[in-house]
Amino acid sequence: MLLLAHILRSTIEWRDAQIYIKLVVFNRAGAENADMIFMGMATPTNRNFTEYYEQMHARTTNLPTIMYVMAAPDFAFGEI
Repeated sequence: MLLLAHILRSTIEWRDAQIYIKLVVFNRAGAENADMIFMGMATPTNRNFTEYYEQMHARTTNLPTIMYVMAAPDFAFGEI
């Protein structure tokens, strides 16, 4: 998510944007003012991923633009 936020902010259109990166959201305080929210998603497992996504989407409908991201904790950033 950090890499995606960095790439987005490197464009002229998003240079001055406020980006909030949320792995765990306890409340919506402050997020309503963001230009873009990157929100971590759980990796699909045996549970119903469609139901999980629909519930997540329903809980965030009143927030600004959200990019749902499956985080990769073991991503090799040094190779980029």
